[in-house]
Amino acid sequence: MTTVEAYRREGVAGYVFYLVLLIMIAVGIIASVATQADKGIDGMLIGYGISVFIVIAPTIWLGRVAFRTWKSNREMEQAFRERGKLVEATVVGKDEREVGESTDHFVIYQYAPDFTVIAQDDSRGLQFWKKDIGEKIVVKILPDKPTVSMLHLK
Repeated sequence: MTTVEAYRREGVAGYVFYLVLLIMIAVGIIASVATQADKGIDGMLIGYGISVFIVIAPTIWLGRVAFRTWKSNREMEQAFRERGKLVEATVVGKDEREVGESTDHFVIYQYAPDFTVIAQDDSRGLQFWKKDIGEKIVVKILPDKPTVSMLHLK
């Protein structure tokens, strides 16, 4: 039997942090190059060129990745709002994974006979993970994409 991952919103905070950091580094490099104007135009061009390749190019790349992630999250959440359907699923398993100093809790559920879904339980009080195997829970699915689902918080 196949196990698929439930939809989970990807965070963009990490991307934003690194974007701000890279922009601050770029401003610092450009400012230091600008203060070296007494070395002539060649030194300034080399300094600006270095800042473009080392800082600005990765900043643009990271910005594109962050934007695509944000856009994908937005489209998926809109699909769940507009077409999402609540269905009953059965808890068929649980899992815990150590991540550094903390533990992530996962619930495995089934609402269709040909696959199971694993979802990280981020709910307050781990309301899904605390369910016993065999208990029913409510999940939201996309009828046009039957393997796409998410835990439904009431």
